[in-house]
Amino acid sequence: MKQSGLAKKQYWDDVYGALSDTNGADWSPRGYEERVLGHELDRVLRHFRPASALEVGCGDSPWLPYLAREYRLEIAGIDYSERGCELARHRLRQSSTRGTVYCRDLFTLSPEETGTFDLVYSLGVVEHFADLNNVLSRLLRFVRPGGVLFTSVPNLRSLHGLGMWLYQPEVLKKHRVVTRDELAQTYQRLGLSGIRTGHAGLASVGIVSRGVQPRFRRLDGLVAPLAQGANILFQMIMKRLPITGGLPWLAPFIVASGVKNDPGVPASQENVRRGRDGS
Repeated sequence: MKQSGLAKKQYWDDVYGALSDTNGADWSPRGYEERVLGHELDRVLRHFRPASALEVGCGDSPWLPYLAREYRLEIAGIDYSERGCELARHRLRQSSTRGTVYCRDLFTLSPEETGTFDLVYSLGVVEHFADLNNVLSRLLRFVRPGGVLFTSVPNLRSLHGLGMWLYQPEVLKKHRVVTRDELAQTYQRLGLSGIRTGHAGLASVGIVSRGVQPRFRRLDGLVAPLAQGANILFQMIMKRLPITGGLPWLAPFIVASGVKNDPGVPASQENVRRGRDGS
C-alpha cells in the first residue's frame, strides 16, 4: 500500500502494532465474514485453477497459509508495514508454509521482482486510495496474461457505512466509498474480460472495527462489550444459515473478478475461453 494513500503507513503500523503473534497453523474461515470471502475466493479458485497467488496488503494475513494448504498454491504477499509483514511471516512459519512476503511499497515494487501470478487478490485494500483506476492498474501489472484479478472492498454505501460514520468517522475518512458499478466500470476500463461483480454476505456486525478511533471514547467502554455480544450472537445464527449473497444496502462486501487478456488473443475470444460476463 502506498504512503500517499488515504490511510498512511503510520496508521497500519499502529493497527498491526496492537496485534500479537497468532498461531496460524490451522486457521480456516470460521467467522461469517471470513466464510463469505472464502466462498468468493473458492469460486474463483475452482473456476480458474491458478497455480500461484499474490496477496496485496498481506499484513498479518491468515489467507496465505490457508490458500497454500487448501489449494496447493505457490503464494506470496506484499505489504509496506514492517509489523504487518512480520506477523504474516510468523503465520507462514507456524503453518510450515513456504511463501514470500515482500515488505515494500506496492508502487515501488516492480513486477519483475516478483514474477507474474495466476491470481492477484486484495481483501480490503483499494478503497484506501483516492484513485481507484491507478491502484487497480498497479495490481493488474502483477497478473500474468490469462490470469485473474480479484478485489474485495467493504460496502460502505450501506448500513455498515452509516455505522462507521456514527462510531468512527476518522476511520471512515481513510476509506473511499466504492460502489459495485464503479468497480465493474474500472475493471472494464482496464481491459479485463469475463468480469463478475456482486454484493457478498447477508450482513455483518464485525465489519465496523470496535475500539479503533471511536467518536466518543468515553462511551466505548459500553459500546464495545455490547457490540462484541451482538457479534457472538450473530455468528451463532449465521452458522445455521449458509447465506453468502446479499442486498446492496446490507451486504458487508463488494467483490469483483476479471481476466487479464492475453495480448495475442482477441478480447471476445478470451471472454469465451476464460470467464463469464458479470452480472
